[in-house]
Amino acid sequence: MGLASSQARLLQLTTRMHQIEYKTAKLEADKLQMANESKQVYEDYLDALEATKVQYKVLTTDGSVTYQNVNNYADFLAAGFAIDFRGTVYDGTDEYRSIDGKSIRIETATQAEVEAAGMIYDSYDKYYKVTQDGTTNFYKDGSDFSPAYGGSATLHGVEYFQTKLNYAQLCADAFGSNIDSPPENVSEVITNLINSGLVTIVQKRKDNIFAKETDIDFADFETSVATNTGLREEQDTTDLKKAEAKYEADMKRIDMKDRRYDQEIAAMEAERNAIKQEMETLKTVSKDNVERTFKLFG
Repeated sequence: MGLASSQARLLQLTTRMHQIEYKTAKLEADKLQMANESKQVYEDYLDALEATKVQYKVLTTDGSVTYQNVNNYADFLAAGFAIDFRGTVYDGTDEYRSIDGKSIRIETATQAEVEAAGMIYDSYDKYYKVTQDGTTNFYKDGSDFSPAYGGSATLHGVEYFQTKLNYAQLCADAFGSNIDSPPENVSEVITNLINSGLVTIVQKRKDNIFAKETDIDFADFETSVATNTGLREEQDTTDLKKAEAKYEADMKRIDMKDRRYDQEIAAMEAERNAIKQEMETLKTVSKDNVERTFKLFG
């Protein structure tokens, strides 16, 4: 092979060597990315294994006790439990909120409450107990306070709109979601909120054994899954089989991809070694040609 031909071939081999090295480096980077993907798949599977759900105790018609998922927030309330988020107890009752988000609780006041507040009670008037920012005041109908008409109320010129402290409102306040379309997976949402520490559980209890049923409320009766025998946290196996199937499929796909990468890298390495050997041969031939030429004209 002539000197010019040897140099041309050497340039071709050098170019191919650079291409192989680039492709090999890319394959190694893809393998590293695949390792991260494998780690994420495993973590997703662990999350499914560690998933839990809060359940509450239910007394059946035959007197036996069972535990039920919080699939319906209304049933959770009926069982005597509610969620407290930032000082608001979502107990299904009505509340009034202004445009800027401030809230008040409006209730009809009894004669005893009105007189205890130092007001003169007139049976011809209506009186309301209004709680705002932790402070309770009593108002007579029309004096600084206009009671609810058509879902709104006015206090000192500020208009408040009626809303219900239910599951939809809880989601709207906690997540900023649309109140008309709260997440449907109630059990998962309630469990996640409780485990996050953003909310607390309150239990409906009587102040004393002589209290009437209407006097039962959630005020100041904070409880938890760990301490309340009426609650428990169980492993959530709802999506476990699906997670197992996905884990196996993903790991099989990753393993097949890993094998293919190894084969391609091995092929690249074999070709690289062959090119390297040919380049060494060409360099030797070129050197010999140069030496013979200098001897011929020397």
